[in-house]
Amino acid sequence: MSIRDSQFSVTGKPTFNNVHRDQVNTTITAEVVHIHEDGTKVTESTIFSQFENVKRGYVIGMKELGSVDLSKWDWHWQNGELVRRRRRFTQKTISTVQIHPDQQSKFTAITYEGEDTQEAWENDFKQFSRASRTGLFKLFGINRSEIPMLIFHHELIPVAHFYTNSFWMGLYMEYLR
Repeated sequence: MSIRDSQFSVTGKPTFNNVHRDQVNTTITAEVVHIHEDGTKVTESTIFSQFENVKRGYVIGMKELGSVDLSKWDWHWQNGELVRRRRRFTQKTISTVQIHPDQQSKFTAITYEGEDTQEAWENDFKQFSRASRTGLFKLFGINRSEIPMLIFHHELIPVAHFYTNSFWMGLYMEYLR
């Protein structure tokens, strides 16, 4: 929008509103306005911007629900026995948390620790960010720091994703379906 050489005047309270695109709203109240450059920074929307970015310091741990070892192992024969040796340690921990400053609601968080955390976090993020049905648990926020997190609405999540090694848990989950 250009007002240079437009030959108009404003009477009353000299207030001018300039709306630039759909991201920046600027209100200027003054007698004389000099605009030298447009300092507007436009950011692109990504899949990550669709969720809250939660600082790690805002997450208050309430209760640990369990953890899953995602470590990668090397197997080799030693003295006639098959022996495994941990190649890379990775673990994800499922917890009930609260988020500062609104500590009224409880959330479920998955925290990733170890050497391959980014790969494990990205795989789970791809899966959970696409959940659109109301029966599934919804991703609320993310943390992409050195110890990344996925934070879900509400306190409960389906445990079948994490505890499938038990015969009774598998039978129970089949019964629920």
